[in-house]
Amino acid sequence: MWHEVKGTSSLSKIIKYVCMQEAPIVIDSKFLLAEDLIDTTASDELMNLVNDEAAMILAQAKVAAEHCLSEANKQIVPIKQQAYDEGHQQGYQEGFTQGHQAGTVEMEQVINQTIARSQQMLAAAEQAAKEMILGAEAQIIDIALAVARKILAYEIAENPMVVLPLVKATLQKVSDQEDVVIRVSIDDFDAVLLAKTDLQMMIGREHALKIIVDRTVHSGSCVIDTSYGTVDARVDAQFEIIKKTLQDVIK
Repeated sequence: MWHEVKGTSSLSKIIKYVCMQEAPIVIDSKFLLAEDLIDTTASDELMNLVNDEAAMILAQAKVAAEHCLSEANKQIVPIKQQAYDEGHQQGYQEGFTQGHQAGTVEMEQVINQTIARSQQMLAAAEQAAKEMILGAEAQIIDIALAVARKILAYEIAENPMVVLPLVKATLQKVSDQEDVVIRVSIDDFDAVLLAKTDLQMMIGREHALKIIVDRTVHSGSCVIDTSYGTVDARVDAQFEIIKKTLQDVIK
C-alpha cells in the first residue's frame, strides 16, 4: 500500500551515494566547480546494523499509518449509519407533514452531508499516514548521513593523506588561474605543503600557488580561492548539499 521513495528502500545505497557524491558548492557569483572524491566503504557488519535500523523505523511508521487509517474507518462506519437512521427518521416524519417526496429529499441531503464529512475524515487520516511515512524516510536519511560522516572521519583519521586527491581534483578546476590560494586544516597543512611542488607542476606556475591554514576548514577538506571565485570542497558543505538533495527526493 505504501510507496518507498527512492533512496530509502536500501540504506546502503544511500550511504554509498553520500560517500561518493560529487557536489559543487557556490560561494561567489563567479563560481567554479569542485568534486568531492571521497571513496569509502562501510563494513558489512555496520551496513547490516544500519539497514536493520532503517527497516525497523520504516516498519513502525507503516504500522502507525495503517492504525491511523483503520481508526478513521472505524469512526466513519457508525457515522454513516447514524446519518442514515437520522435522515430516514427525519424523512419519515417529513413525509406526514410535507409529503413523501420532500421527506425523501431531506433524508438524502443529510446522508450526503455525512458522507462528505466522512470523506474529509478519511482524507485527513490518509494525509497523516503519508506524513508518518515521510517522517520515517527523513529519519533514515539522517541515519545514513550520520553513518557516512563516521565512516569518513575514520578514513581521514586512518589515512591523513586522503586530503591530497581532493586538493588535486579541485585544483584541476582552477589550473588556468593566475593566483591560487589553497586553504586547509592545520592537521592537513604539512601533508599538502609537502606536495606543493607537485601541485605547482599541475598549474604550471611556481609562484602562483599558496597554501595556508584555515581553522574553519576541517580535516580531509579544502577551499581554493582565486581571483575569479572560490571552490568550496569542505566535507560539511558537501554533506549539506547531499542532505538537501535526498530531502527533495522524498518531498
